[in-house]
Amino acid sequence: MRQFVNIVALCVLSLTGCSQSTLDEGVKATAPIKLGRAGEKASIIFSTQNNESHEKNKLLIGVSLVTDGRLVDVDLLRESTPVFKVKITNMESKSERPVQFFYFKTKNFSSKLESSKNGVAIVFAEYFANYDYFLAFIDRNQNGKYNVDIEVVNENPQLISLQFEAFVDYRIYGGK
Repeated sequence: MRQFVNIVALCVLSLTGCSQSTLDEGVKATAPIKLGRAGEKASIIFSTQNNESHEKNKLLIGVSLVTDGRLVDVDLLRESTPVFKVKITNMESKSERPVQFFYFKTKNFSSKLESSKNGVAIVFAEYFANYDYFLAFIDRNQNGKYNVDIEVVNENPQLISLQFEAFVDYRIYGGK
């Protein structure tokens, strides 16, 4: 299950202008994104604090299917392979600095995690639970203000009629 920790965020959808929303503590940061066509983009600005950090506690970047209560065939999602360009920068310095993050280089969740080069990577989304795709994560112990840019790289016509949102969220696995 998800646990949410102090994220203060501003969401911006880079394709249709500005769609701003200030999020309260305990709420994940999100921005709408369409997965059907290559070139679709979303940006999320977020802040983190490293209090009560744990090595298994990661700040995840992902994409979720937004449902209105209707059931969606999860096999459609499991069989899809969205590919994204992910870029994460630290916005607190005078010149934005790239942030190292970790991701799967291929569509194989059991493969070894790779480290981004210069804060940018092409990532294969991995379906993992509750209509969510995993894209990348950064260590929670990094304080700061960050921006994550997510761009759809490949065409996904089977997903064109579905609504998705990019997210930044704390997920806890086997730890605090």
